[in-house]
Amino acid sequence: MVSIHRPHTLIELAMARSLLAAHDIPYFVHNGGYASLYPGMQIGLLNVPTIMVPPSAAQFAEELLRAYLEAMACVWFVRRIGSVQAPKES
Repeated sequence: MVSIHRPHTLIELAMARSLLAAHDIPYFVHNGGYASLYPGMQIGLLNVPTIMVPPSAAQFAEELLRAYLEAMACVWFVRRIGSVQAPKES
């Protein structure tokens, strides 16, 4: 198994699991249960969940998660600054 992502929140972990399952990509979450048992300050291998996939699926899984994370960052940015409007033409 190859490590492909370390989610920052349990919601991000749940979404990543859902995406991988929807695309039939086998995965394992190292510290998955322990991270939800002791939330708070994250300490390396102690309570940081790490998503792992087989080497043969690593590239596709990384691309899938990257696309999702970029889309979520864009949504967060738009919500943070308000609605984005095109500049008015003179």
